[in-house]
Amino acid sequence: MTELKHLRAEDAHTDSSTAAARFSPAPEVRDFMPADMEAFVNAYDEVWGWEIHADPASMERSTMALAYTLTNLLRADAARTALLPDGRPGALACMRWDVSNSQTHGVEPAHRDLARIRMKTLYERCASRLAATNLGRDCLEFEDDLMAVNHELMGRLPPVPEGGRAELIYLITVREARGLGLGKALMDDFEAACRTRGIGDAFLYTDNHCHWKIYLKRGWSIAAKKRWRAPIEDDAIESMLMRKAMQP
Repeated sequence: MTELKHLRAEDAHTDSSTAAARFSPAPEVRDFMPADMEAFVNAYDEVWGWEIHADPASMERSTMALAYTLTNLLRADAARTALLPDGRPGALACMRWDVSNSQTHGVEPAHRDLARIRMKTLYERCASRLAATNLGRDCLEFEDDLMAVNHELMGRLPPVPEGGRAELIYLITVREARGLGLGKALMDDFEAACRTRGIGDAFLYTDNHCHWKIYLKRGWSIAAKKRWRAPIEDDAIESMLMRKAMQP
């Protein structure tokens, strides 16, 4: 994807065709790097791109995959990548440490660098391109509607607990990483960071188009949900807000 080239850094990973093996004992987790971007844009497209357009070469489909990935990165205080055995990026988690007060825990230094400025510029370019077509405008409307539904669900949460409230904004794995424990490693990483920071509880948004039941198995509970219809979907979406206490 040529639009990602200027986001690439010297930290780019060497590609490998070696099949991923199961991790022993656990996958490596590190901070997100700009060179990881393309892997997660492609992962989004593989999972949800067909809902936008059947043609993988569709401008709206590829642009929305990039725009949505950028949206989550730009909202995050921190982003973490879990690696495949060959060192390639395999899973991404984006998070905010304290939704009630962004100054309580501070913003990670990585989000004040040039890469963040470039990501914001690239998102604006994507939004402008999508706004030029009917399908593209539907994609933007979907993003706005999703944020509005999430905001409504957020209003149903109990008061913010002592220590603040964190958000697991986004979690996605590439095809080769599925079933290898990378998502689990990133959830462990997020929850451990919340506890270290003294955060009271955490929440996340998901829906029936995602593998939402994995969160139930990890002790998350559904705090609120809503069915609604998006302009780029054939059937109704059931959005869910999940919550989990981070302190004993």
